[in-house]
This record gives sequence, structure tokens and C-alpha cells, in this order.
Amino acid sequence: MKKMLLVSILIPLYNSEKYIAKTIDSALAQTYENTEILIFDDGSTDNSLSIASKYESKYENVKVFTHDNRGAQVTRNKLFELSSGTYIQYLDADDLLDKNKIKNQMLALKGTDYKTIAFSKCSDFEGENLNFAVLQQLSIYKNYDDPIRLLIDMWTKFEPLAPHAWLVSRKLLSEVGDWNLTLTKNQDGEFFARVISKSKKVVFVAEALIYYRLDSQSSISKNMSYQAMKSILLSFGSYGQIVKQSKNTGELKLALARQYSNFMFLIYPSQRTLFIEAEQKLKQLGFDSPVPIRDSNWIYILHSVIGGKMSIKVLKFVKIILHSTFPKFRKRNRQHYKIDN
Repeated sequence: MKKMLLVSILIPLYNSEKYIAKTIDSALAQTYENTEILIFDDGSTDNSLSIASKYESKYENVKVFTHDNRGAQVTRNKLFELSSGTYIQYLDADDLLDKNKIKNQMLALKGTDYKTIAFSKCSDFEGENLNFAVLQQLSIYKNYDDPIRLLIDMWTKFEPLAPHAWLVSRKLLSEVGDWNLTLTKNQDGEFFARVISKSKKVVFVAEALIYYRLDSQSSISKNMSYQAMKSILLSFGSYGQIVKQSKNTGELKLALARQYSNFMFLIYPSQRTLFIEAEQKLKQLGFDSPVPIRDSNWIYILHSVIGGKMSIKVLKFVKIILHSTFPKFRKRNRQHYKIDN
């Protein structure tokens, strides 16, 4: 009987004592029978490492490593180096996998090229009761024979996917390269944009499901500081490299322009320096002014009609009204880059 391919479940861990046991339990509960679970503690100061170590002593396929605090990206890169799986499953220390997630994705990937990647459905949840989890209703829940079309849809419609939605071959990840050590926000968006751009086909597995926790207190992406917003802007530079290398440059450029436009709206007027920098990047991309984005097209029509300087003066007032009157708009803009209110 042919042995099942090994899948490595990689869990970076930092100060997640409240959630890590449930996360490991969801990894152990996988109905796919050939997995290794690698946990790398990034210098936790709570009981996270102690909890994880108890699992290591009990289960042969659980291995725990530790070093002093060096950041999530360093930890993820170390986990990949230590792993042996033919396929890689990333899993943050506060999120969960449905028990059939890996099994169903491996079935969908059976017989495919190593450059075929798979993603799952995602449900948002808080607390401990998954019965109240809310399934994300995304238009990108479909197969993509052209992966660049997925990037266009994700960037245009602001529909990101959590890292643990993906199942990717080790060989492809080796070609993609490391997680970007310079980023503190949108690091997963930047990394998987590179993964998607180097893939040949993307398979949506409707029978696979993940859970994305909204109430984690351990997330590294919770503020709108200058450094945090600068990281998002830097991640767009990587997007720009993907645009340059793509054959579908026109539509991908417009999709990236929407990312810049949304970013400019999100940070104004608190980060004026970054606003100007984003505006310059937008012009380098070939757009003299922000382009329409979902839910706020009329703002950018106003910008194009009135002109840049006058519309910027109006923008602050518009934002105050929009954010106070339409909380869903504020939530959608912030969640796209994992920013809390």
C-alpha cells in the first residue's frame, strides 16, 4: 500500500496560553493520518511553551522548539526549515482547523502538479463555541485556472484569506522563498501573493473549512501606528513586483491601485507622510488620483471632479461621517489588513 504523503502543520507560538491547546487539538484531530505538528515558541513570557511541551511528551508527531523573541516571520521560516512534509499547512496559535480540512484538500490535490495550490472556506469566531462561527461569504470561492485572476479578485474586492486556509507543496514554497522579515503587518498577504503568483492553478475545496479567531489578544497586527502602516505600504512594493512580472499587467495594476486607494482613505489624516508616499506610488503605477473602491466610489468620483487638493480637505469630513454612520465600512477596511478598532 502506498504511503500517504506527509503534511507538516507549522505553528508559530508567542504568548497564546489562552488558545494554544485548542489549536493543537484541532491539528491532532485531523482525519488525514500522516501529519507532523511542529510548534516553535518565539520566547513566550506566559505558559504557552509549557502547554505545548505537554503535547510533545504525549504525542510522537508533535515537536516543540524555542528561541528568544525574534518575530513571527523568523519563526515561520525556522519552522519551514525544520519540517519534512511534502505539503505545508501554516496555522497561527489562536486559529483552528476543521478535522477534515487537510484530508479534503489532499484529496483535491491528488495527482496534480506541485504548483497547484488549494484553499478552503473560512468561518470567523469568538470565544469557544464554534456553533456561532460565521462563514465568510466570499466571491473568490471558486477554482482559478489562472492564479493571477485570483489576485485581481482579492485585491479588487478586498477579500483576503487567512494563512491556514492554504495547503501548498513544499517544493513550491522553496521556490517562493522566505517570509519577509521587514514586515509587521500584511506579512501573510504579501507572502501568499507571492505563492499565488508562482502557482499554475488554484483549487477551491468547498468541503474544507478553517476557523479564524477575531478575539485574540496575542495578535501582532492590532494598531495603526506609523510603523504598522508603513509595513502595509512596504508590502505593496512586493505586489508591484508581481505586477511587473505578470502578463495581465493592466487589470492587475488597477487592482493594486485600488489597494493603494483604500490604504490612503484608511490612514488619512492621521498619517499624512504615508498618505503622500502612497499617492506617489499610485502615480508611479500610472494613476494620477485614487481609483474607485467598493463601498466608497462616490468619494473618488468627488476626488476626480473637484481635484486633489480640494477633495483632500473634504476627505477628513467625509471619513468622520462615514465611519460614525456606517460602522460596517470601518470594520471592513480594518479587517482587510487585520487592524482592530
